[in-house]
Amino acid sequence: PTKVPTRVPTVWPTQNRCSDDDQFQTKIGNTDTNCKMVSTYEKDLKEHLCSRLAESNGRSQFISQFCPITCETNCFPTATPTKIPTKGPTPGPTKTPTKNPTKVPTRVPTVWPTQNRCSDDDQFQTKIGNTDTNCKMVSTYEKDLKEHLCSRLAESNGRSQFISQFCPITCETNCFPTATPTKIPTKGPTPGPTKTPTKKTKVPTRVPSAW
Repeated sequence: PTKVPTRVPTVWPTQNRCSDDDQFQTKIGNTDTNCKMVSTYEKDLKEHLCSRLAESNGRSQFISQFCPITCETNCFPTATPTKIPTKGPTPGPTKTPTKNPTKVPTRVPTVWPTQNRCSDDDQFQTKIGNTDTNCKMVSTYEKDLKEHLCSRLAESNGRSQFISQFCPITCETNCFPTATPTKIPTKGPTPGPTKTPTKKTKVPTRVPSAW
């Protein structure tokens, strides 16, 4: 790969050189997004968004460049810019978080919440940062961001579980449990049939002693 570019582009877009672009608006999935909305999310999700490329008003660049205050980007250019601008900035201040930061839980809990066993919970609502979030909103995001949200723990209506359990259709989770789960699972089948016979019997003589 090429050498890491400088953090700050030589020439910054017009308007106050270190302020969020109030004209910036883009779609992430089916959701209209601007700097104000990005600022409402928790740190890890905000960093994930800030590292994404976006298009707005004829410009294509990282959201961290459209929203330097929100994304906490150092946006002051050099005092005397060079004639040739440097290469683009790094994708974001930190590495993109992993899709599943914690170990993935089992796909199907033994007991599933009440209501249709494989439908999104229309009563589910939680806050991520300062943004109210429900299954419908999660469904509007692109695949990588949706997977990131589905793997998060959330609380709603007195239950604490993964969003993928509140929204199995949206998160494409296999949500059919066993019909009547046993209290203790049975041991797996034996590798093969048992030896025959188990008890030793006396071996008969090959030829009867008297005919």
